[in-house]
Amino acid sequence: MSSRKNKTMTIEKGNHYVDLSDRQIAIWHKLKSVKWQYEFEENCRYVLANKNHQLNWNKVGGVSFGSALKNPDQDSAMVGWRYDTEKKEINICPYFNVNGAYVYAKEPSQWLNIQPGTKFTALTEYHDKKCTMTIEVGGQQVTRSVEFSGDFKYSKQIDFYFGGTDPAPQTVTIQVQLLDIDKGHLI
Repeated sequence: MSSRKNKTMTIEKGNHYVDLSDRQIAIWHKLKSVKWQYEFEENCRYVLANKNHQLNWNKVGGVSFGSALKNPDQDSAMVGWRYDTEKKEINICPYFNVNGAYVYAKEPSQWLNIQPGTKFTALTEYHDKKCTMTIEVGGQQVTRSVEFSGDFKYSKQIDFYFGGTDPAPQTVTIQVQLLDIDKGHLI
């Protein structure tokens, strides 16, 4: 198991993406699994002006595969997140793009609820077109699998993203730590 130090990822108010200087570019060959640890900071409690968009899923980060190296909307696995203003908690779930279609949690049994400052892990495993993500926090976990149309040799890390539809209404920050990577190697 290889451990790396925490990286702070910040999206400034009015943006969807982290600043280019904060981005982590990692491309792997024949990735089998990767595990990250994440932690939301207090500023991840947000309220959107359009209440209908409040429960859209943002993305903490993840992995894009094959043609998704250029377009992560094709084949990718990410951690979805959103702030529930009524329950005052952050929902997290496996979130996939499969051939351009979004596959994400639609009911509470498919996500976990956490508070800012709570560390959680996300393990993404890939083998023979099947991609599985397991998110775990405090002994609870949620797992989801999808099948991609291709068998991909290359994959790339996806960074922190705010959206849904709206950009970040305020600055939001997470801590990210790569915990383990199996069989894939950096190019």
